[in-house]
Amino acid sequence: MNPVQRYVDLCAEVLQHTRALAQAARESRWEAVLTHLLAREAAMREVDRMPPPSPSELDALRAQALPLLQEAVRMSDEAARRVRRVRDLLRPVVASTPPRFLDVYR
Repeated sequence: MNPVQRYVDLCAEVLQHTRALAQAARESRWEAVLTHLLAREAAMREVDRMPPPSPSELDALRAQALPLLQEAVRMSDEAARRVRRVRDLLRPVVASTPPRFLDVYR
């Protein structure tokens, strides 16, 4: 497989997992959020390990991968907002919980 296509495929995988985690966050399925975060991280690590593209490949790579990554950033921001909202809602509940109860989960 040509390196540009492999890179684009990995970017599509990052987007796929980002969409899935955003959907899971909307549905408050937190285990699924974590599962897709880990899968997305694995794809991103694989992208990071790839050799840099040659100058002749940059235009093709930019045209194909950039829209995927921009969409992934948008979806990731949406999921992060949802997670922060839930965290902020739970903060008073957790703060009022006796410490012994929370120690069970640490």
